[in-house]
Amino acid sequence: MRQSGFVGPVALMLALLTGLFAGCPAPQAPESPEAQKPYLVRDINPKARGLTADHVAVAGDTVFFVLDDFDRLELWKSNGTDAGTVLVRRFEAEQSHLDFLTAVGSTLFFYDSTHETLWKSNGVQVGTVGLVPGVRAMAALGDRLFLLTERSLWVSDGTAAGTHPVKSLSDTTYTFANQLVAENGTLFFLGTPSSGQTELWKSDGTEAGTVLVERISNEPFQPISLEPWNGMVLFWVRNYLDWYLMKSDGTVEGTDTVAGGPVASLALSGERFFFVRTSASGDANGLWVSDGTRAGTVQLVRDGTVSSSQAVSGGALFTRKQPETGAMALWRSDGTVEGTVPVMDVCPDFSSSAMSPLATVKGTAFFTLHCGGGDEFGLWKSDGTADGTRRVTGGLIPFRYLPVELNGTLFFWADDGVHGIEPWTSDGTAAGTRLVRDMVTSGEGSDPHELTAVGNTLFYTADDGQGGLGLWKSDGTESGTEFVMAPPHAAPGSRPSSLTNVKGTLFFTAGSNLWKSDGTAPGTVAVRESSPTESASLSALVDFGGTLFFGLKDAASFYPQLWKSDGTASGTVLVKRLDSAAWGSLSDPVVVNGTLFFIVGSGSFHTELWRSDGTEAGTVLVKVLSTYPSDGATVRSMVAVNGALFFLTTDADFHQLWRSDGTTAGTAPLPELFAHVGGPSALAQVNGTLFLLSGNGFNLWKSDGTVEGTQLLRELLPGAKSRPLVVGHLEGVQGQLYLTLHDPSSDRWQVWRSDGTVEGTGLVHSLLSLSERNPTTGHPLAAFEEVNGRLFFVHDGAEGRELWALPLTPLERP
Repeated sequence: MRQSGFVGPVALMLALLTGLFAGCPAPQAPESPEAQKPYLVRDINPKARGLTADHVAVAGDTVFFVLDDFDRLELWKSNGTDAGTVLVRRFEAEQSHLDFLTAVGSTLFFYDSTHETLWKSNGVQVGTVGLVPGVRAMAALGDRLFLLTERSLWVSDGTAAGTHPVKSLSDTTYTFANQLVAENGTLFFLGTPSSGQTELWKSDGTEAGTVLVERISNEPFQPISLEPWNGMVLFWVRNYLDWYLMKSDGTVEGTDTVAGGPVASLALSGERFFFVRTSASGDANGLWVSDGTRAGTVQLVRDGTVSSSQAVSGGALFTRKQPETGAMALWRSDGTVEGTVPVMDVCPDFSSSAMSPLATVKGTAFFTLHCGGGDEFGLWKSDGTADGTRRVTGGLIPFRYLPVELNGTLFFWADDGVHGIEPWTSDGTAAGTRLVRDMVTSGEGSDPHELTAVGNTLFYTADDGQGGLGLWKSDGTESGTEFVMAPPHAAPGSRPSSLTNVKGTLFFTAGSNLWKSDGTAPGTVAVRESSPTESASLSALVDFGGTLFFGLKDAASFYPQLWKSDGTASGTVLVKRLDSAAWGSLSDPVVVNGTLFFIVGSGSFHTELWRSDGTEAGTVLVKVLSTYPSDGATVRSMVAVNGALFFLTTDADFHQLWRSDGTTAGTAPLPELFAHVGGPSALAQVNGTLFLLSGNGFNLWKSDGTVEGTQLLRELLPGAKSRPLVVGHLEGVQGQLYLTLHDPSSDRWQVWRSDGTVEGTGLVHSLLSLSERNPTTGHPLAAFEEVNGRLFFVHDGAEGRELWALPLTPLERP
């Protein structure tokens, strides 16, 4: 674990591009054309990324959907063919969110919740226009669109002049569920006034005909969902303890509770509906059928092995674990006990399987089925008979969200292992199941993490998409980039973490276990394995005098522990059980002049600074940094500068800059320096110099720890202060400080560097759009790592997030 770099309060930055870090530019000047160019080391995972589709609506013979691919927010339409799948309009990905797609005839209406604006579209860009703000939900009734705002019901014919309120619902602000449905010529919606009651409303589209049906409860109940069915609506309400499934035909007398307890997998089938019920009482578990009355709500299967009901012609399908074998089977019910029978054993050799309903098309149920024990998913269909139940195709992972019927076929999203998540269509045959269009062709990437140098080898974790989620190594060439191994018994989807170089040996954690590696599969072995009852978490791995030190927190004990290891099982021993009031894990290890410093309980209600000389007696509490009743301090940016420790703390009330010499009296905040630089948000050290970023990242300073010895080096992006600046990563590379930050005015990342002088602090290059983000959190990722004259980094390009390298030329002052 290196001490020169800093990982700030936001996530790490990724990337460098052409012209980076070569030569020596004047301040704010890009690199010279002669600079070395970065290159892709190896495309480990060539699988396409695929798309994130969100929200779908069918208008006539066209399906509309929203494509949200991080830097892309687009409205598309499709008729189920490649040529007929086209872009309608592109929106600003960072400034819009599209929702509530609703079709009225052949016209699509949708809502931009960021700008609170209603839009309509006829399927072409010029016909996609904004109409009215403030919409909470939408539904079509006949040839008119009705809109629910916070306090009013509106109607629209698709023009600004024809969009007007129907009725003001109350003088009190309502919080409406995002559900407005039409059934049998009547609109239904649920509302919750400020009193916390739950109310059911209906409307015929006129002011006089928009009335309260019934106040469901005088207690605070949360409306969950609203489903149109057979001339009435079904809906759920819940409070902290109870669930209720209710129905209403729009009258007080016709509004009643159908069943209590949590309800799942609702399947609407003609004049009946089926549902799976779970409750604290096992007797109530199983499959139920209802005609909408209490007397007509009966239990068909009385056990807890039922799941995933789905409507088919004349009844419902569901899966049930066979009592005799434990295998999962497909069943059918016509709504009677006698007519609830098995169809076939779809997974006869496995006791665990998963069925996920997709959609029912012309009375035939389409669903995805995964039999436990393998990775094989498949698209299935069934008409409720054994002869009519078969797997349509394998090799696909269909996704449950957004499947619809389009012109008598199933339109759905699936991953075939090559193209990523893309739109597909199926007519129920293998030949008729095809990819509609490969909409996102860029690579998925291997998502490298934890770049760590050990000698002339770079170690990191990555996923090749083919079972190679584990430890990798590289010498900077394609042929020298190899999969080392994946630790056995790791949780699915987990990867090695806390990669740390200790005197030429790589240590890392995998789950609760400590591992080491020499870069070969045989030489990658467990050093310490936790017992099944221990449930330990390891943290704060650090090279301390050529020995690995780390923290261990056993779930069964309140107290954290400091351990050390020489790389053998017998040499992995407890140093000290810390009698800490923090009860938290160890973090932020830093070595300062032969002393190990670390934090216990960062971010918890009690935060402490400790030090250790590697012995039990020499491991002692330095100072309590924060304690109850405060919210606790989050410690960050621990750096060692000329024999002293500097760090930042943040709690709910204020931020502080600290200095410590390892004693209680010598550990104190530096309020004058903190105020002088305007509140630092990040620290780093390079060659004994303390660097500080302040002013939300706009000002770069250097300091010796005193106000007098602190100098402003550069005001970064002075014209961008109207919007927040995002700081990515600070790192020492070949004796200079490199930092990355996002310029909100250009929506680009910039790389800056400094040798600690005003004239030697400047912009290296402006690069990378904000699309280079973590697809899970939206934050920038990854760090720099120098190995043998190459700077390694992670770049999200056409191949996806992969490992790149840049040959470094010597950095000289102009």
